[in-house]
Amino acid sequence: MKLPRALCEEFRRLEHNVVNPRTKSTLPAMEVQPTLIEEIPIAQARDPQVEKIKEEILVGKVTEFVIQMDGTIRFHNRVCFPIVADRRKYWMGGTTPCIQYT
Repeated sequence: MKLPRALCEEFRRLEHNVVNPRTKSTLPAMEVQPTLIEEIPIAQARDPQVEKIKEEILVGKVTEFVIQMDGTIRFHNRVCFPIVADRRKYWMGGTTPCIQYT
């Protein structure tokens, strides 16, 4: 099996290896998880407007917003995206920044 040079370079940069299925090798399990799920509550906690909404939820001043079990604030079951210019475009399906795999 011959891989394109660019793909081989990307694998090398990511420190990944390709193993021939006919060889007797083992490959450790790898888990890929989008960071978006982890980023939203952190970004919401840093946004003053979202914090104000959270305070209003806690005192019962607003009913259309809720705090989910994971800590995210939602408006009519939709996630409230804080104003973080470079990430908001990414979250909404715009250009993809460099993605970090953990």
